[in-house]
Amino acid sequence: RSVFMQLVKPGEGVEDTRRRAAITEVPESAQPLVKDLADARLLVTGQDRATGVQTVEVAHEALIRNWGRLRGWVDEDRELLLWDQRLKVALAEWERNDHDAETLLRGAPLTEAERWLAERPQDLPPSEQDFIRESTAARERERAARKRSRRRITAGALAAALVFLVLAGLAGMQWWRAGHEARRAEQEKRRAEEQAQIAISNEKKADEQRRIALSRQLAAQALNRLDTHLDQALLLGVESWGAHETFEAKSSLMNALLHNLYPGIFCFGHKEPVQSVAFSPDGKTLATGSLDKTVILWDLATRQPMGEPLTGHKEGVWSVTFSPDGKTLASGGLDKTIILWDVTTHQLMGEPLRGHKEPVQSVAFSPDGKTLASGSVDKTVILWDVTTRQPMGEPLIGHKGYVWSVGFSPDGKSLVSGSADQTVILWDVTTREPIGEPLRGHQDSVYSVVFSPDGKTLASGSLDKTVILWDLATRQPMGEPLRGHQNSAYSVAFSPDGKTLASGSADHTMILWDVATRQPMGKPLTGHEDGVWSVAFSPDAKTLVSGSEEETIILWDVDPESWKARACRMANRNLTRSEWRQFLGDEAYRRTCPELPEPQE
Repeated sequence: RSVFMQLVKPGEGVEDTRRRAAITEVPESAQPLVKDLADARLLVTGQDRATGVQTVEVAHEALIRNWGRLRGWVDEDRELLLWDQRLKVALAEWERNDHDAETLLRGAPLTEAERWLAERPQDLPPSEQDFIRESTAARERERAARKRSRRRITAGALAAALVFLVLAGLAGMQWWRAGHEARRAEQEKRRAEEQAQIAISNEKKADEQRRIALSRQLAAQALNRLDTHLDQALLLGVESWGAHETFEAKSSLMNALLHNLYPGIFCFGHKEPVQSVAFSPDGKTLATGSLDKTVILWDLATRQPMGEPLTGHKEGVWSVTFSPDGKTLASGGLDKTIILWDVTTHQLMGEPLRGHKEPVQSVAFSPDGKTLASGSVDKTVILWDVTTRQPMGEPLIGHKGYVWSVGFSPDGKSLVSGSADQTVILWDVTTREPIGEPLRGHQDSVYSVVFSPDGKTLASGSLDKTVILWDLATRQPMGEPLRGHQNSAYSVAFSPDGKTLASGSADHTMILWDVATRQPMGKPLTGHEDGVWSVAFSPDAKTLVSGSEEETIILWDVDPESWKARACRMANRNLTRSEWRQFLGDEAYRRTCPELPEPQE
């Protein structure tokens, strides 16, 4: 039982799934049993290619679904398994940060962990037990430090007072020492004030940890009530976000809203699939490109097209992008050309750019707007001088397959391209040469690539259904690929603050990923009836737009502040005082939704 409990990932509203574990997570006394179970084909052992660690997992998820005894164990221990799943995330964060004390357990999470350690030590791997004990030790050290700090503050204050009394009594006799003693007193006073500030800072950190723990607790309670008490789930989600803006809070609030199938805003205008979407830098205009050979500029205030569709391409439009100043729009088409449009007049700016021998799949402006990059089915990338409208030298050659996507780094010094050859290439814009070897990690075409706003991370979406986050300092994936889509990941986009990544897929959905935890923020966004070809965040990060093969565009509200108001409208009430005590304990009661009255018990 202890072996299998380490190999099952409990679901929250979804089916339980198998989990790959390091062999060291299985009790040492049970490891001979692992070999027997592997021989019986109930378990599968292997080795992690990245770390070399020996691993073990359940042979097939059907075993979890259909073996009655195992399901019984999982149901009996579901609370422990769900908690242990959260503990593993915290443990991984601690290990990833070289055992930084700031990432240890604190507050309510530590109290809960100590309870499980006392009640079920046999079910916790040594690494988790060590993590809990180290967290306990750190808490005790912090408590001792606070006590010492308070003693030092008191002693410093008394010393300062004593100095002042002595100076007052001896002022007449020792006037020549007055300046010296005054300076000493001032130094003592400053030291006392510094110690007081340290104590205040420590108290603030402790309070923040308490708020984080409360936020996570409320988020978990909200998720547990989605199916039975949606109004409670919505209000607990709002309170979770109010306690602290944690990943768990955002996820619970988003799940509560999606559970009620809250819709985005649909825009219709194209007659063929929408291949590309882009916001203008000021966030007031949306551009969409379609296989119907047109580009439409939308007024986001009215949700209406700004005049007639832009026509100029002889084949479908595959990619659109605004210049940094918002005055120019570039579109790449299946007719092998690129058109530059004047956004104000909606007119072509000269003849189309011709240089590719096959359809143009992607276009992107450099941050200074002076250079345009284009990627093509002809396997090349061309850098264009926007002023002269001419190629800046020969095309960049390095890929062995179609170039599906291109993008500039925030500083404009690097260019990234993703290809059907399953690789990502980083280019030096100045030398026009590849920076090192291609990045390899996907098992199928790389369909979309994008830099994070700080330029330290790269995201790539692939037809292999995964998204990879790359650490550009090491040129290595940041952990395992992100898996959540059931079909090709067509498009990826970072939010302006870099904390969220959106991915659109052929499975008709979008997923919002928390970049820090690499976890989905709630369930996938559903609304399209066909594949999602393109996604983009608005400059203020409050809106996500998606374009689909079904010819539609959806504008999604992704602003947590707006979610809070929406949740209050849906719940249409506040928590009662008894509910408040149940979920928030000694926290002072307040109305979660100030515009609504306090309900009667």
